[in-house]
Amino acid sequence: MAVIEVEGLKKYYGDVRAVDGISFTVLKGHVFSLLGPNGAGKTTTVEILEGLRKRDGGRVRVLGEDPENFSNSVKRKLAIVFQETALFDNLTVMETMRFFQKVYGGNSSVERVLKDLGLWEKRKALVRHLSGGQRRRLALASVLSHDPELIFLDEPTTGLDPAARRKIWEIILDLKRQGKTIFLTTHYMEEAQFLSDVVCIMDRGKIVEMGAPEEIIKRSGLKSVVKATLHGNEITIETDEPERAVKELIEKGAEEINIRKPNLEDVFLHLTGRELRD
Repeated sequence: MAVIEVEGLKKYYGDVRAVDGISFTVLKGHVFSLLGPNGAGKTTTVEILEGLRKRDGGRVRVLGEDPENFSNSVKRKLAIVFQETALFDNLTVMETMRFFQKVYGGNSSVERVLKDLGLWEKRKALVRHLSGGQRRRLALASVLSHDPELIFLDEPTTGLDPAARRKIWEIILDLKRQGKTIFLTTHYMEEAQFLSDVVCIMDRGKIVEMGAPEEIIKRSGLKSVVKATLHGNEITIETDEPERAVKELIEKGAEEINIRKPNLEDVFLHLTGRELRD
């Protein structure tokens, strides 16, 4: 079942084609990651899907409705977690949850949501005393009080340490197991590769690649890199058959053999270029 349907979406700013006729579908229960360098058109696309910006052309349906005319019933099925979510420092975690529950009209168990996100033991703590990772989890918890079907996550782990980032990953996968649909934007390619059912890479307003992460990597044609020390010399081999290369190197007496297979970050850089963009 399609939760999001986009056909020929266009958004122009003068002569700039921010979104230039893109099409994609997001299925229920999937984690869909929209990736791209700065200026690729990601933010504009997401804002159109969220109903925050009008499009210039194309057809868009989110939970069966046009985002420019969302009904209140569909709005209650959505959750948007921005990269920076304003929280009240002088409220406790529990007070924060009660506040957002009233705002969203939710009826989910606050206790269950806080336990699911590992915040139940912090329910009496003031928000200002939370760590960065805990604040990010609370921001996510606050929009889950109304049990949304579709969740937009904007850079959910930016600035977090590895342990906190992994905790957010666990939460996202748990939400997926509950049947939620996650629309993710992130600059962490490892994150997208680990979490996503489908990755969509944009560049200069167009989709340049889309599919399951492993499929994208395979289609890229990028080779594995095998490095080894052979008779005192360091050698590097690019190959489609790294296991065979390793076997041959071992037979020749090579030492310190390392294999690096291509990953989503390699594909991303291959497709979008390596130059910095403002």
